[in-house]
Amino acid sequence: MMRILPTRLEIRRVAATWEKARVTIAGRVDGPFDQTRIDLTARGDVELAGIGGRVGSTMPLAGLVHVDGKLEGPVASPRWPPTSHSTSSRPGP
Repeated sequence: MMRILPTRLEIRRVAATWEKARVTIAGRVDGPFDQTRIDLTARGDVELAGIGGRVGSTMPLAGLVHVDGKLEGPVASPRWPPTSHSTSSRPGP
């Protein structure tokens, strides 16, 4: 559910699929929109194979990582102090 205001977008809970995994996002996007600031929290499980491919890993990866992270600050240079833990990970075949 989202709420749209003149200088703020409030996201109560949005669910999406990324790399075949369900991720939920909540938080807000503040304007003015030429100086946008964000305060978002993302939670979900992410497949390591997809992450490895995006970062150029030479070792195949398999398994899931549970992510519980926060993205905050100016959209041009946000801070990401994530907290994550592995629920199941192992090198791939």
